[in-house]
Amino acid sequence: MGFSRKTIYVITGGPGSGKSTIIHALEKKGFLCNNEFARDIIKEQKKKGGKILPCINRLKFHELILQKRIEQYEDIPEGKICFSDRGIPDLIGYLINYGIEVPDKYYRLGKKYRYQDTVFFAPPWRELFKKDSERKETFDEAVDISDKIYDVYKDLDYNILTIPKVSVNDRVEFILSNIHQ
Repeated sequence: MGFSRKTIYVITGGPGSGKSTIIHALEKKGFLCNNEFARDIIKEQKKKGGKILPCINRLKFHELILQKRIEQYEDIPEGKICFSDRGIPDLIGYLINYGIEVPDKYYRLGKKYRYQDTVFFAPPWRELFKKDSERKETFDEAVDISDKIYDVYKDLDYNILTIPKVSVNDRVEFILSNIHQ
């Protein structure tokens, strides 16, 4: 039996571009959503004095996220539409951005766990961007990450639709008008 693609639409982009806000708005509309969990991992690791942090061991941090992304993918029921705050290709973009050689398994798993062909890209938006205890990047660094993530999805043959810089409700409507329900 072959591996079938789930009906998961990725909402991606650099840090601080409004992805999580869009995901929460989609959840309020009753859609199944996979939330971003990198911030939760960072908080948990800091709290317990752990070493799986991007500033200490970026590759190990990404390995943990990779496993969680696979679990998220596998947990989505067949035939159910889901929106995901990031996907496996985002990890590749981050590693490239930080000059870390991307292990082959990231590309292999990125192909195995393929999302819907249409990916929604939240572009850098200075007015939304905020640094905090988990988001250490500057806006310029977020733009660089955003560019790398975009390139990875393009290289993996996804159809990238850029989400307009409009209200959250209008961003959600843009996404919903561009999916196959």
